[in-house]
Amino acid sequence: LLPLRGVGKRAFLQSLDVARGATRRLSELLELDAFYLTAEELAGPLPANAEVLVARRRQRRDEYEAMTMPTMWRGVPEPSTAHDPQDDATIIGGVGVSAGITEGFVRVVTDPAFTEVEPGEILVTATTDPSWASIMFISSALVVDIGGPLSHAAVVARELGIPCVVNTRHGSRLLRTGDFVRVDGNDGTVEVLVRAPVESR
Repeated sequence: LLPLRGVGKRAFLQSLDVARGATRRLSELLELDAFYLTAEELAGPLPANAEVLVARRRQRRDEYEAMTMPTMWRGVPEPSTAHDPQDDATIIGGVGVSAGITEGFVRVVTDPAFTEVEPGEILVTATTDPSWASIMFISSALVVDIGGPLSHAAVVARELGIPCVVNTRHGSRLLRTGDFVRVDGNDGTVEVLVRAPVESR
Protein backbone atom coordinates (compact mmCIF):
# COMPACT_ATOMS: atom_id res chain seq x y z
CA LEU A 1 0.00 0.00 0.00
CA LEU A 2 2.97 2.34 0.41
CA PRO A 3 3.03 3.45 -3.27
CA LEU A 4 -0.66 4.40 -2.98
CA ARG A 5 0.27 7.27 -0.63
CA GLY A 6 1.25 9.26 -3.71
CA VAL A 7 -2.13 8.73 -5.40
CA GLY A 8 -4.10 10.47 -2.67
CA LYS A 9 -1.51 13.19 -2.25
CA ARG A 10 -1.44 13.91 -5.97
CA ALA A 11 -5.25 14.23 -6.10
CA PHE A 12 -5.15 16.52 -3.07
CA LEU A 13 -2.52 18.74 -4.71
CA GLN A 14 -4.52 18.90 -7.94
CA SER A 15 -7.57 20.12 -6.03
CA LEU A 16 -5.44 22.80 -4.36
CA ASP A 17 -4.11 23.89 -7.76
CA VAL A 18 -7.68 24.41 -8.99
CA ALA A 19 -8.52 26.42 -5.87
CA ARG A 20 -5.40 28.57 -6.30
CA GLY A 21 -6.19 29.20 -9.94
CA ALA A 22 -9.76 30.24 -9.12
CA THR A 23 -8.55 32.54 -6.35
CA ARG A 24 -5.97 34.19 -8.63
CA ARG A 25 -8.75 34.91 -11.14
CA LEU A 26 -10.99 36.28 -8.37
CA SER A 27 -8.13 38.55 -7.28
CA GLU A 28 -7.98 39.99 -10.82
CA LEU A 29 -11.74 40.55 -10.99
CA LEU A 30 -12.05 42.03 -7.49
CA GLU A 31 -8.78 44.01 -7.75
CA LEU A 32 -7.64 42.85 -4.32
CA ASP A 33 -5.82 39.82 -2.93
CA ALA A 34 -8.61 37.25 -2.57
CA PHE A 35 -6.24 34.81 -0.86
CA TYR A 36 -6.75 36.80 2.35
CA LEU A 37 -10.53 36.47 2.34
CA THR A 38 -12.54 33.47 3.51
CA ALA A 39 -14.74 31.34 1.24
CA GLU A 40 -17.85 32.79 2.93
CA GLU A 41 -16.63 36.35 2.35
CA LEU A 42 -15.99 35.61 -1.32
CA ALA A 43 -19.28 33.75 -1.90
CA GLY A 44 -21.47 36.69 -0.90
CA PRO A 45 -21.21 40.45 -1.12
CA LEU A 46 -17.72 41.54 -0.12
CA PRO A 47 -17.35 43.02 3.39
CA ALA A 48 -17.43 46.81 3.34
CA ASN A 49 -13.92 46.85 4.83
CA ALA A 50 -12.46 44.18 2.53
CA GLU A 51 -9.28 46.14 1.78
CA VAL A 52 -8.66 46.73 5.49
CA LEU A 53 -9.22 43.03 6.22
CA VAL A 54 -6.75 42.01 3.51
CA ALA A 55 -4.09 44.41 4.80
CA ARG A 56 -4.55 43.26 8.40
CA ARG A 57 -4.40 39.58 7.48
CA ARG A 58 -1.34 40.08 5.28
CA GLN A 59 0.42 41.79 8.20
CA ARG A 60 -0.55 38.94 10.52
CA ARG A 61 0.82 36.40 8.05
CA ASP A 62 4.13 38.29 7.90
CA GLU A 63 4.29 38.17 11.70
CA TYR A 64 3.62 34.42 11.73
CA GLU A 65 6.23 33.75 9.05
CA ALA A 66 8.86 35.43 11.24
CA MET A 67 8.20 32.87 13.99
CA THR A 68 9.97 29.54 14.36
CA MET A 69 8.25 26.61 16.03
CA PRO A 70 10.28 24.11 18.07
CA THR A 71 10.66 20.66 16.52
CA MET A 72 9.45 19.01 19.75
CA TRP A 73 7.39 20.26 22.66
CA ARG A 74 5.13 19.23 25.52
CA GLY A 75 2.00 21.23 26.26
CA VAL A 76 1.67 24.52 24.37
CA PRO A 77 4.64 25.25 22.08
CA GLU A 78 6.46 28.55 22.46
CA PRO A 79 7.27 30.13 19.08
CA SER A 80 10.57 31.94 18.80
CA THR A 81 11.55 34.99 16.80
CA ALA A 82 15.06 35.17 18.26
CA HIS A 83 18.14 35.34 16.05
CA ASP A 84 19.68 31.89 15.74
CA PRO A 85 23.36 31.99 16.82
CA GLN A 86 24.17 29.41 14.14
CA ASP A 87 23.35 31.80 11.26
CA ASP A 88 27.07 31.96 10.41
CA ALA A 89 27.60 28.19 10.61
CA THR A 90 29.77 26.77 7.83
CA ILE A 91 28.67 23.14 8.32
CA ILE A 92 25.02 22.18 8.56
CA GLY A 93 24.19 18.70 9.75
CA GLY A 94 21.30 16.52 8.72
CA VAL A 95 20.55 12.98 7.59
CA GLY A 96 22.12 11.63 4.42
CA VAL A 97 19.43 9.75 2.49
CA SER A 98 20.93 9.59 -1.01
CA ALA A 99 24.63 8.91 -1.41
CA GLY A 100 27.10 11.06 -3.27
CA ILE A 101 29.05 14.28 -2.95
CA THR A 102 28.59 17.34 -5.12
CA GLU A 103 29.47 21.02 -5.09
CA GLY A 104 27.45 23.85 -6.52
CA PHE A 105 25.54 27.04 -6.03
CA VAL A 106 22.52 27.12 -3.74
CA ARG A 107 19.03 28.04 -4.86
CA VAL A 108 16.67 28.52 -1.90
CA VAL A 109 13.09 27.91 -3.01
CA THR A 110 9.89 28.52 -1.04
CA ASP A 111 7.42 28.17 -3.92
CA PRO A 112 8.30 26.08 -7.00
CA ALA A 113 5.69 27.82 -9.13
CA PHE A 114 7.38 31.23 -8.95
CA THR A 115 11.08 30.43 -8.93
CA GLU A 116 13.57 30.08 -11.75
CA VAL A 117 16.09 27.33 -11.01
CA GLU A 118 19.12 26.91 -13.23
CA PRO A 119 20.27 23.39 -14.19
CA GLY A 120 22.94 22.09 -11.82
CA GLU A 121 22.02 24.28 -8.86
CA ILE A 122 21.54 22.77 -5.40
CA LEU A 123 17.90 22.97 -4.37
CA VAL A 124 17.42 24.04 -0.74
CA THR A 125 13.90 24.12 0.72
CA ALA A 126 11.83 23.45 3.80
CA THR A 127 9.92 20.52 2.26
CA THR A 128 8.96 19.02 -1.10
CA ASP A 129 6.02 17.26 -2.71
CA PRO A 130 5.19 16.01 -6.24
CA SER A 131 4.58 19.58 -7.49
CA TRP A 132 8.33 20.23 -7.10
CA ALA A 133 9.29 17.58 -9.67
CA SER A 134 10.11 20.00 -12.51
CA ILE A 135 12.84 21.76 -10.53
CA MET A 136 14.07 18.68 -8.68
CA PHE A 137 14.92 16.97 -11.97
CA ILE A 138 17.40 19.69 -12.96
CA SER A 139 19.01 20.07 -9.53
CA SER A 140 22.40 18.53 -8.75
CA ALA A 141 21.53 17.88 -5.07
CA LEU A 142 18.68 18.35 -2.60
CA VAL A 143 18.83 19.87 0.89
CA VAL A 144 15.59 19.79 2.88
CA ASP A 145 14.72 21.01 6.38
CA ILE A 146 12.53 18.04 7.32
CA GLY A 147 12.16 14.39 6.34
CA GLY A 148 13.71 10.97 6.63
CA PRO A 149 14.75 8.05 4.40
CA LEU A 150 11.17 7.58 3.12
CA SER A 151 10.34 11.26 2.62
CA HIS A 152 9.45 12.55 -0.83
CA ALA A 153 12.78 14.32 -1.40
CA ALA A 154 14.76 11.25 -0.32
CA VAL A 155 12.91 8.88 -2.64
CA VAL A 156 13.15 11.22 -5.63
CA ALA A 157 16.85 11.92 -5.01
CA ARG A 158 17.64 8.20 -5.00
CA GLU A 159 15.65 7.76 -8.22
CA LEU A 160 17.62 10.61 -9.83
CA GLY A 161 20.93 9.41 -8.39
CA ILE A 162 21.79 12.76 -6.78
CA PRO A 163 22.98 13.50 -3.22
CA CYS A 164 20.32 14.45 -0.70
CA VAL A 165 20.49 15.66 2.91
CA VAL A 166 17.25 15.98 4.85
CA ASN A 167 16.33 16.97 8.41
CA THR A 168 18.69 19.98 8.44
CA ARG A 169 15.95 21.77 10.42
CA HIS A 170 17.12 25.28 9.49
CA GLY A 171 18.97 24.72 6.21
CA SER A 172 16.60 26.85 4.14
CA ARG A 173 17.17 29.75 6.53
CA LEU A 174 20.88 29.36 7.16
CA LEU A 175 21.76 28.95 3.47
CA ARG A 176 21.15 31.68 0.93
CA THR A 177 20.78 31.69 -2.83
CA GLY A 178 24.25 32.08 -4.34
CA ASP A 179 26.18 30.30 -1.57
CA PHE A 180 28.68 27.79 -2.95
CA VAL A 181 28.42 24.57 -0.94
CA ARG A 182 29.44 20.91 -0.82
CA VAL A 183 26.60 18.46 -0.21
CA ASP A 184 27.67 15.12 1.25
CA GLY A 185 24.83 12.65 0.99
CA ASN A 186 26.96 9.97 2.64
CA ASP A 187 27.66 11.80 5.91
CA GLY A 188 24.55 14.00 5.87
CA THR A 189 26.36 17.35 5.88
CA VAL A 190 26.26 20.58 3.90
CA GLU A 191 29.47 22.61 4.01
CA VAL A 192 29.48 26.27 3.00
CA LEU A 193 32.61 26.83 0.91
CA VAL A 194 31.94 30.41 -0.23
CA ARG A 195 29.25 32.71 1.09
CA ALA A 196 27.24 34.71 -1.44
CA PRO A 197 27.74 38.49 -1.40
CA VAL A 198 25.28 40.16 0.97
CA GLU A 199 23.53 42.09 -1.84
CA SER A 200 22.54 38.82 -3.61
CA ARG A 201 20.94 37.28 -0.55
